[in-house]
Amino acid sequence: MNIYIIQGQNEQNTIADAKQETKPILTKAQKKKKQVKEYQKQFIQKQRAKEDIKATKPQEIANPSPAIYPEIRNLQEQINQNGTQVPNQVNEPMHQRLQTEGNNEHKEIEKRESVSQKQVSESAETGPLRAHVLLSKVSQFVCAVSRK
Repeated sequence: MNIYIIQGQNEQNTIADAKQETKPILTKAQKKKKQVKEYQKQFIQKQRAKEDIKATKPQEIANPSPAIYPEIRNLQEQINQNGTQVPNQVNEPMHQRLQTEGNNEHKEIEKRESVSQKQVSESAETGPLRAHVLLSKVSQFVCAVSRK
């Protein structure tokens, strides 16, 4: 009796099937690895950008461009030429404006306080009367509900 080995082909087929089944799993893992690498690259780029911003900010503030800050640049040039500080003409109108705004706010607050004091005095006069009216309405409502 001869036994033929037919299973050899089946084993090869099952191995090939197994390889095909594992290919999608490997590609998913590879995709995840690529995503992680891309994320790491982006993270590093963001960190470098933040460091660059931090490095450039002090220089920009220390040396403002004349197009953006002409008044400051002019004052700095005057200070450098004279060696002394120039009176601050730029902020004088601002100081006056703040002072007048502060006075106006103070006047508005006084007006509000006087109005609120009048309202308090009026409510003190009519307060007991209002309380009596409200109490009578509440008692009428309670009686009406209890009857039903």
